[in-house]
Amino acid sequence: MDELVERLGYMDYRDALACNKYLIDVKRHGDYHQQARAKILTVALSRYNSQKRVQLEAKAQAAAKTPADKDEAKLKLIMDEDAEMAKLYREAYGDIKADKEADYNEAVRIHDKYSY
Repeated sequence: MDELVERLGYMDYRDALACNKYLIDVKRHGDYHQQARAKILTVALSRYNSQKRVQLEAKAQAAAKTPADKDEAKLKLIMDEDAEMAKLYREAYGDIKADKEADYNEAVRIHDKYSY
C-alpha cells in the first residue's frame, strides 16, 4: 500500500477504501479457490488407481516451480485431462462462493439492523 501511495504521490480516503475492497475480494477469491481445489483433488485422486496417481504426482512435480505450487499443478493437469473434473471445480467454486457470501451478507444485514 505504501508503494502505491509513493507511486501515485497521494491517496485520498476513497482510493484507500477502493484498494482495501479490492484486496479483500482477492483474498476471498483465493480462499474459495483453495477450498474448491482441495475438494477436486480429493475426488479426482480417489477415482484414480495408484499408477495414475504416481504419474500425476510426477507430472505435477515437474511442472511445479516450488513445493507450494504442486497442488495447483495437479489441479491444472486434472482439469486439462478431465472435462468432468473441470466442470465439478466450477460448480464447487460457485457453491463455496455462494455459501460464504450468504454468510457475509447475513452478518452485514444483522449489523445494519442493530447498529445505530
